[in-house]
Amino acid sequence: MTTIIISILAAIGIGGGVMLSSSGGGSSSGGTAVVAPANPGSGNNSGGSSTSGSNTGGTTTGGGTSVGSSNVGALLASGSSNGITTVSRGVSGNTTLNGKKLTIAVSPFAPVLVSGTTYKTNEEYDVTPINYLNGSNVNSSNAQFVSGYTSAAITQTIDLTNIDASTAYADFYVGPGLLTKTLPTLNVSYLKGSPGNRQPWYGAIVGPSTYTNVTWKFYIRDFVLGARNFGLKNGEFGYYNWQSDFGSIRGANGGDSFYMYNTSKQFTGSNYVSRYGNTATFKGNVIGALRIINYVCGSGNTSSHVTGNITLALDLSNKTLSGTITNTKVSVYSHGGSTNQPGVWHVNLLDSRVYDWYDFTLTGVVKNASSGSANIVFTNVDYDRSQTASMTTSATYDGTNLHPLNNSTNFGDAVIVKGSSASQDEMVGQIKFTGHRLTSGTDYFTDAYLSFGARKK
Repeated sequence: MTTIIISILAAIGIGGGVMLSSSGGGSSSGGTAVVAPANPGSGNNSGGSSTSGSNTGGTTTGGGTSVGSSNVGALLASGSSNGITTVSRGVSGNTTLNGKKLTIAVSPFAPVLVSGTTYKTNEEYDVTPINYLNGSNVNSSNAQFVSGYTSAAITQTIDLTNIDASTAYADFYVGPGLLTKTLPTLNVSYLKGSPGNRQPWYGAIVGPSTYTNVTWKFYIRDFVLGARNFGLKNGEFGYYNWQSDFGSIRGANGGDSFYMYNTSKQFTGSNYVSRYGNTATFKGNVIGALRIINYVCGSGNTSSHVTGNITLALDLSNKTLSGTITNTKVSVYSHGGSTNQPGVWHVNLLDSRVYDWYDFTLTGVVKNASSGSANIVFTNVDYDRSQTASMTTSATYDGTNLHPLNNSTNFGDAVIVKGSSASQDEMVGQIKFTGHRLTSGTDYFTDAYLSFGARKK
């Protein structure tokens, strides 16, 4: 199996459904999505803004039942995206809220415009050398691994009246359904994997190979929000799982995280000490997705859910941060859905396939924040290497360091949102990383896309 970069050379007719950039469009058998143009030769988009106590306990399922006005957190309850900032891999301006309809830019494996009628996918590779413990026989100067996806290509509309399932940590909403697109010509290139076992290294790009009449399929498997169950007033945090297929050439699962907040209530400036003193602690919930990559091309990968608790201690005299993520669980879940609604997945977290995962330590810095910029930047994430006994092997790391996703120099960010007093302040953010899996065979990675909400303690 091979990791691929895809270019699409197509003259696409104009019609309803999926549109490929502003200069092309096409018909689709379901839903609506917009695939945004990428500048030729451009690199990653590290994210941006667009308009717009711990919980424990069991699980309840809703089976798609509408739950009325209590179906969202306070931030989204107004039904308008005015005054809301969304931080994700999304294209600026692609997140709006109209009543209970949330339209948000997502970042799956998808085609984007290069120039004219030439397209490629937005898959992204990290070219930073990684000195894994077992990589001594490999030329690390050429090291590359799948990092994620460049600027989001698709907008999806979620009906927030329709909760499919709920846990003590989050609500799972019904997805918008299946999108399809026929691609007349598909050029496939890939990163060549190195020989040998347990060596997560990639070589040069080879190809392309040409395919014709390939059908691209995409749907959101799960769309998840955490603020309602945690009781946040001015912030929201969430993630989504997706599935994307290019005919029989490749199928991929994945996910991404995001957070939202009341723009006017963000803590801005540099004088944190006047509000909190020299220290401040925030505690809350973590939710997120794992992308478990089984082969060098990413095919055969799966996605799972993560829950946990987060504690962040701010040293405001030095503007540094230390923290932990604890009580983490990975849920390998059952899901169903009818053939006429393949995008609707029922989550069952009551089964036995819920595993302990790692405790993580976090370090970071507190920034002088302007409106729309992060208050917190996470500079490192590490995990407790002694924790292996009760874990699912598909999500167990091999003892080497974690690395940021999306060609980023940091592991994530967060904002502080002010309440009526300092004791009512909130923090929302996201943390993303990848690590090599503990396994023999070919190149395996587990990518984590975590979001969190926390309160001042």
